[in-house]
This record gives sequence, C-alpha cells and structure tokens, in this order.
Amino acid sequence: MLPPLLLVMCVSMIKDAYEDYARHTEDANENNALCTKFNKDTNKFEQVYWGDILVGDFIRVDQDEFFPADMLILNSTEDEGVAYVETKNLDGETNLKGKCVPKSFWSTFDNMEQGIKEFDGKSTIDGPNNFIYKFEGRIDLSSSK
Repeated sequence: MLPPLLLVMCVSMIKDAYEDYARHTEDANENNALCTKFNKDTNKFEQVYWGDILVGDFIRVDQDEFFPADMLILNSTEDEGVAYVETKNLDGETNLKGKCVPKSFWSTFDNMEQGIKEFDGKSTIDGPNNFIYKFEGRIDLSSSK
C-alpha cells in the first residue's frame, strides 16, 4: 500500500512544483510590464514597471490597457466620469462593467497633473479579501488644498 501512496504523492508534488513555477514566471512577466505613473518629483507621468508600483501611486490607464491591480478611478475621459472595465480574469465575464468616478473628483482632476499635485487627502479601504463584488472605502478630502 505504501508504494502507490508514495507514487501519488510524488506525482502531486511534481505537478504542484510545475504550477508554482508557471505562476512565478507569469508574476515576473507582469511585474516587468510597463505602466504610466505620476512622478511627484518631476510632476510628470513616466513609464515604470508594474513591479515598482506602490500603494498610493497615481497611475494613468489608457483605453484598452491591461492593469493587474486594484485601483480607485479619479478621472475618466468618458461622459459622466464612467470607465468601462473588463473583469474576465476575475469572474470569467466578458461584458464590460461601468465604474464611476465620484462626482467630487470631477473638478479636482480635470487637469490630472495639477489635480495630483494639489491632492492632499487620506483614503481608508478594505484590506485584501476574497470578495470580488464587495468593496468599501472612504476618501477624506477635508485636508485638500
């Protein structure tokens, strides 16, 4: 009984090791993809690697551009501040979901560079969890200029 059990365990370990390696490779490729981040020192958007993005960074996402992170939408070129997001990698659905920019941001971020330079607020959001359809957060703009 022990040899078949050992064989199954070894095959399972090899399969898991292969899947972990494939995930590691995908993560490395994703982290080495370029994105556009606002540099507060130069007051301009610059190309950086996704692996260099930190919580609180301002990112510009252009139409049809893929982004592998949770983000708060501050501005959109669409009417009524709507951005359409495809979530097929999360839930398998291919239809676009409309996400709205809070109305209080419409005037603040009309000019993105100026809005980011002057933005002085604090956000409080949910920590990581397994609920992809539930998100709670708060942005306090009371300290904004």
